[in-house]
Amino acid sequence: MDLGKCGSLDDARTIFDGMCEKTIELWNTMIGKYVSIGDLAIVRELFDKIPERYVISWNTMIFGYVKAGEVANARDLFEQMPEKNVVSWTTIVGAYADVGDLKIMRIFFQKMP
Repeated sequence: MDLGKCGSLDDARTIFDGMCEKTIELWNTMIGKYVSIGDLAIVRELFDKIPERYVISWNTMIFGYVKAGEVANARDLFEQMPEKNVVSWTTIVGAYADVGDLKIMRIFFQKMP
């Protein structure tokens, strides 16, 4: 189902909530849409409800925190990630660069595989 054709995010959320079976792609789409409007409360609610998180789920949630300036929350979540990819690493390195904490940025950069 293409939730992007529902008209509004509220309509898409209503349809999403009413679905019996939700794919990981639908979960990630909803999380991404709420990240784009900066509604971290709903982003976190959805993230916490995902039955099985994939790296894109984690990365989108971390990006949401970074976008909102919540670098400490982004780092906490990054540290909890069971599997990180290049997007995970560049997001956290970029977050510390953005806030000017070059010491922590360098630490994460040096840990990158």
